Amino acid sequence: MIVCVCNCLREKDCIATAEDRSTRSAGGVYKRLGVRIQCGRCVPTMRRIVEEARARRDDDLVDETTNDDEGVIT
Repeated sequence: MIVCVCNCLREKDCIATAEDRSTRSAGGVYKRLGVRIQCGRCVPTMRRIVEEARARRDDDLVDETTNDDEGVIT
């Protein structure tokens, strides 16, 4: 799916960029992909992509720190 028609940004590229821990905002995705916001219609979608990527990163962090045998966070 195309997220940004003005810059021809594909959803999979935006997700991959958003999943990088150094990407902290929708603006960071645009910057890392080497483009600028044009009309702005894609910004809400890009924000959602970043929020979902952040939630997945947070879930992964919790999974890494939980000891499954005892259910205790180490």
